[in-house]
Amino acid sequence: MASTDFNLDFRIEFRNFVLANSAISGLIDDRFIGAWLSTFYHTDSTKFPLATFHPEYGSMPILNIIQDFFLRTMSYSNLHFDEAYTIDKALMDILGGANGPVSINGNIIVRPISTPEEIFDDKARLYGISRRYKVIYLP
Repeated sequence: MASTDFNLDFRIEFRNFVLANSAISGLIDDRFIGAWLSTFYHTDSTKFPLATFHPEYGSMPILNIIQDFFLRTMSYSNLHFDEAYTIDKALMDILGGANGPVSINGNIIVRPISTPEEIFDDKARLYGISRRYKVIYLP
């Protein structure tokens, strides 16, 4: 049974769908985290490569039956941009890519809406690729 916590319900369902794909889990194992990197990153203990996701902004729930928002994924590598791009491409392929919107368990519809954006954190020496998705969630 679903809880009343949108963040928990959506994040678990979305994360499980992504990690069930062998192309993704082969690249990042189980390191697909529904949080900002800064909330869990520790120089000595964080393993790479990894990817994160977080909802950005969207509309208020319509009659508590639909939520419409944007989601950002971040693919990180401590080696080079090529590794981060490989993760980003694998994510995009299973989350719509060239095939149009993808339906997850019948209640989450996702499609990519941006080109990748490169990010480099010179202090942590991390290479990142960011991409936005449009999400319609029917709790």
